[in-house]
Amino acid sequence: MKLTSLHINDALRLLSDGSYHKVQVWRLTGPLRGELLTYDQAALLGGFKRTGKLRFRLPMSGVIRATSEFALFSVDDLIVYM
Repeated sequence: MKLTSLHINDALRLLSDGSYHKVQVWRLTGPLRGELLTYDQAALLGGFKRTGKLRFRLPMSGVIRATSEFALFSVDDLIVYM
């Protein structure tokens, strides 16, 4: 049986391994709010336990992107549910 979804706790545990993952998050602010953003190779930097914010480093540009853990939509093509 193939997995199609992950609970948020399992997704955070998967992301915290330090390797690169394909991540999709909802854009929560700005004129394009509600748009789905895709980061093909993103590594979680940590810090989500206290603040509820996820920080991802994008290896191609070195930019750090921050989002709320509630905006997390999918990890490695697995849908994240609460």
